Amino acid sequence: MKYQVRWKAMFYIYLFMLVFAVTFQSIPLLLGFLVHSLEISHTQAGALMSLFGLPGILISIPGGIFADVYGPKRVGVIAFIITLGGSLLVALGKSFPLLIIGRIISGIGGLTISIVAPQALSRWFASKDLGKAMGIFNTTMASYPPV
Repeated sequence: MKYQVRWKAMFYIYLFMLVFAVTFQSIPLLLGFLVHSLEISHTQAGALMSLFGLPGILISIPGGIFADVYGPKRVGVIAFIITLGGSLLVALGKSFPLLIIGRIISGIGGLTISIVAPQALSRWFASKDLGKAMGIFNTTMASYPPV
C-alpha cells in the first residue's frame, strides 16, 4: 500500500512542477502578441520574462524553512494557489504594471514549488526508487547545462 501512495504523491508533485514550468515559460510563447496588443517594448517584454525569477533571490531560504516547519505538502499547496493567483493576474492584466505584479506573484509561488517539490519527493522516496523518481521528476522542465 505504501508503494502506491508513494507513486500517487509522485503524480501530484509532477503536476505541481508542470504548473511551475508552464507558468515560467508562458511569456516567451506570447511575446509577439504581448508587444503588439499591449504596445510595450521588447525590453519590457523581456522584463516580464525575467521578473518571474527575481523573487527566488528572496524566497528561496524562507521557502525552505517554511517547508521544514510546516511540511512540504502545506507549503506546496499554498505556493500552488499563489502561482495560480499570479497567473490569473497576468492573464487578465491589461496594463504593463499589472503584468509585472502578476509575474512577481506567480514567481513567488512557482519558485517555492521548485524548492518544496524535490524536498517532498526525497521524503517519499528516501528508502527506495529515489533515482527513478528524480529522473521522472526532472522531465517536467528541461534544465540546460551552463555554457
